[in-house]
Amino acid sequence: MGDGDEPVDPTKPDDGGAGEGGGNGAGASPRRAPEPEEPEGAGGSDKHWLDYANFWTSVIVLIVAIAGFALTICQISKAADQIEGATLYQLGKDGRELMREQREGNALPVDILSYFHSAYLLHERGVVDEAGWIPLRKAYCHYIQASEPARMYLDRYRELYDSNFNTFSKRYEEGAECV
Repeated sequence: MGDGDEPVDPTKPDDGGAGEGGGNGAGASPRRAPEPEEPEGAGGSDKHWLDYANFWTSVIVLIVAIAGFALTICQISKAADQIEGATLYQLGKDGRELMREQREGNALPVDILSYFHSAYLLHERGVVDEAGWIPLRKAYCHYIQASEPARMYLDRYRELYDSNFNTFSKRYEEGAECV
């Protein structure tokens, strides 16, 4: 092999010729591999387009998630209203049955007080709102003021009921107006 036929080692300095660093070999630098060319269409504009598409995809996903969350809130609210309606219906039905049994002499004060205590607890826990509670509160007031056996039972077994119910009841037992 002659001088021109030898393979070039890019890690060795150029020792002459018309290449980089001159022909005398002094200060010669290693040869650099050529930079790879970017393929057609892989330029900065395509990267910019992908960033733009990812941004708008994220925005759309966020909007759909917010809409789904809002829809879920509406459905939960409607379900809560339906539960409250069903609860009020059942309270009304049970109350009518108890009052009928009381007129017939078949309802004990413990049954009626238990009914009103349950209704009170449902109101305190927010299951029955104020509008639903008002007629129940008035009915309790009239019942406790008109029923001596109920007041006697409550005096005897007051510790069976929570203190908030006892405080609520005491006003009406002492003759507070039924409003």
